[in-house]
Amino acid sequence: MGESFGDRFVNHRDLAIASMRGEPVDHIPFIARMDLWYNYHHNQGTLPAPYEGMSLWDIQRDLGIGIFGFGAWDTSFYRLVHHDVEIIREINGGVETTNYHTPYGTLTCRDKMAEELKDAAGTGARVEYPFKSVEDYDALQFLIDHTEVVENYDEYMTYVEAIGTDGLALPYIGHLPAHQLMIFFMGYVKFYYELNDSPSQIEALIESLTEQQREILSLALYCPAEAIEVGANYDELMYDTTPDLR
Repeated sequence: MGESFGDRFVNHRDLAIASMRGEPVDHIPFIARMDLWYNYHHNQGTLPAPYEGMSLWDIQRDLGIGIFGFGAWDTSFYRLVHHDVEIIREINGGVETTNYHTPYGTLTCRDKMAEELKDAAGTGARVEYPFKSVEDYDALQFLIDHTEVVENYDEYMTYVEAIGTDGLALPYIGHLPAHQLMIFFMGYVKFYYELNDSPSQIEALIESLTEQQREILSLALYCPAEAIEVGANYDELMYDTTPDLR
């Protein structure tokens, strides 16, 4: 559905793009992220009538709400392929354990889904990080350096076409390099200690992750999407919350 604005036909996608470009629009676009609400009620069997059994996108289309095609959770325009690293995942008692076996040792991380979020969220909280001590630098560097960025345009194009003009497909290039170390590999506190104690090793990891992200950005230039998302949410641990006692 759409409406006329000036001499243009405006729909959810075009209205959002025009707004981001600073062009005049007749109303603020509303493209909602409703996946947490939908996943919870779909899994609980509590979707309101008459939406039982309907997909999220069909519900949004019926409500006249724009579809938010979030690349972080859905199909993306690229894939990360690991070489010379054996990855073994297992789930036990609600905890997913991932082991990365490299020539320089094994990195292990664990993710746990909170009970109250298990029917809604797509990923759990990281309760154990793969990097634990200076002995893990070589293994982590190897893991990053042997991760290849591969284009996934055809599959992503199918995703973009499925949304059409009813919303916006927003591919995600991933967290910024230092932030990846914080949230995936070390944790915030450990990262800052390592940045102070082993700056050259941290800088080497960031440099490798930066090169990886350059490759992702190069693919993003030609992916079938009108906009991309860069960066992500930060944690309050990023900031100094110590009271000023002066």
